[in-house]
Amino acid sequence: MQTSKGWETLSVYDQKLFLNHGPSALARRGKPYVASRRALWFDWLLTGTLGLLGIFLFGWSSGEAALLLVASFWLGWLADLLLLSARSKALAISYRNAVDDMRFWQIVAVLRGKRRIPADARSHPTLGLSLIIDLVSGSTATVLLLSGLAKSGVAPSELTGSASLLASIAAIALGTVKSLRSRLQRAADGRVELPEFRAGQRGIGLLIVVFALMGLGGGRLPAHLIVGTVSSFFVIVSVIELIWGVPELIREAEWVSEHSTLSKVEVDCPP
Repeated sequence: MQTSKGWETLSVYDQKLFLNHGPSALARRGKPYVASRRALWFDWLLTGTLGLLGIFLFGWSSGEAALLLVASFWLGWLADLLLLSARSKALAISYRNAVDDMRFWQIVAVLRGKRRIPADARSHPTLGLSLIIDLVSGSTATVLLLSGLAKSGVAPSELTGSASLLASIAAIALGTVKSLRSRLQRAADGRVELPEFRAGQRGIGLLIVVFALMGLGGGRLPAHLIVGTVSSFFVIVSVIELIWGVPELIREAEWVSEHSTLSKVEVDCPP
């Protein structure tokens, strides 16, 4: 049997990693991993949907919609903090295998003809570092938003009096609790699932949104467009991930399971 072109593009190190690392990487791509990914994207879908409903159905101001994004950020940050506090040893176990796992699934994509092999697999930043960066950027964004509202003559207490806003924040909080319960579950080897995002992505993203809102000078329509665009982005990305991304993770695992006894000459890999 001829060797696959994908296999021939791999370095000797990658070939050995694929053959030796498969069983452990596959074990870490089980039901808890898939459940944690689904929970994450359902959180995004809920946040984005509530933001759009608030603007177009409940008549929220841009400030109220922005407060929903801020509340969603801090709920996620607190969930990560609780995860780090309760599962620090389990996270350490997960980080030990993160780079090899990432590289392994990159190799799987190459062998399935999905993409070219990248130069390397970048290390996964620790959750502690992510929390610090998000704390700084998220705090800055929150302070800027509240000061901007105050300068425009809007007291935050007026915005938080909205029953629909408070109900939406409560719904996101319930979703965050559900997601956290899934993330706190330890696998048989003692690990937990790592966060999806890299260090600072959420906090810096929130800061960019707040800077954009401040730069508009209080215009209602442009502000609604920005917050509505962010909420739409949450919805679109989460729907794509739930419909395509998560099932693709499952298909990758199934492919590896079917080819778990591969040798070099057996790697001829249609998806």
